[in-house]
Amino acid sequence: MKTPEQKAALEAVARLSQVEVLDLQVSVAHLAIKALIYAHPEPEKVRTYYDQLLGQIMAGPGVLGHPDKALVLRDLTATLFAPPALLDT
Repeated sequence: MKTPEQKAALEAVARLSQVEVLDLQVSVAHLAIKALIYAHPEPEKVRTYYDQLLGQIMAGPGVLGHPDKALVLRDLTATLFAPPALLDT
């Protein structure tokens, strides 16, 4: 049985476009990954493995020869590994 919050969320999903829902899903996954990186005892090792995997993607046919895709991947990577922002309180 779904909670009232879950029912309300399902109704909200129906009011949003598929692109908006996908954007929210990707945002949540992005935040979870950032939290895992921040909490990891060896963040440098995480970055090394990430860079190896990113290099494989960048050299693959889906990105190679597509400068816009490469540019966006590099920008997303910079955002992913940026230090957490401190809010002024």
